Amino acid sequence: PAVMPPAVFSELPWQVALSQFDRLVSIGTRPDILSHLNLLASLLEAGEVSKAVEFLREARAAGFLDVWKPSRRSSDPPLLDLHLLGPVLPSVATLVVQEAILTILLRPSPPDDLIIVTGRGSNSRDGISWLQPAVREMLADELRLEVHPVPGNAGRLCVPKGALYELWSPHPLASSAK
Repeated sequence: PAVMPPAVFSELPWQVALSQFDRLVSIGTRPDILSHLNLLASLLEAGEVSKAVEFLREARAAGFLDVWKPSRRSSDPPLLDLHLLGPVLPSVATLVVQEAILTILLRPSPPDDLIIVTGRGSNSRDGISWLQPAVREMLADELRLEVHPVPGNAGRLCVPKGALYELWSPHPLASSAK
C-alpha cells in the first residue's frame, strides 16, 4: 500500500498515522520534523497522551524535536526555544515543555531558571501568540509553577529556579538522566 504524505498524519486516526509513520521508517525513509509533529498532534487529539509521550521521547532520542538552544555564556540559564519546532499546535508545545521540565528535574544538579521562548505571535495569522498563553496556563495551572514574562522580551517566559527547585530532589535515577 502507498504511504501517505507526512503532512496528513494529523488528519488521520492515530492508529493509521502511527502505522504510516512506521511504514516510512521500514522502507528506509527518515521522517522529518513535520512528520513527528503531525503524528504527535494526531496522538494528542485522540487523547493518547501516554503514546504521545513515548513517541516524543523516542523522537528526542533519535535527534528530532530538540528544543534546547545552547547558552551563549555558561552563566546564562537554559533556553527552551519552541521556535525550533516550527509552526506547532499548543498541545504539542505544552507536551514538549512538560518533558523538558521532567528532564531538568531528573538531572543530578539543582535547576537554574528556565527560559522558554514561545514567541510574540509575529508569525501567527492574527499576530497573537497561541503558544505563550497555552504554555503559561499549563505551567501555572497544571504544574503549579511560578511563571512570568521575561522583562524586555514579551516572547519569553521564565520559570524561576526556586519554583523548579521545590520539585527537584536528588535521587538514584537522576544520575542516569541527561
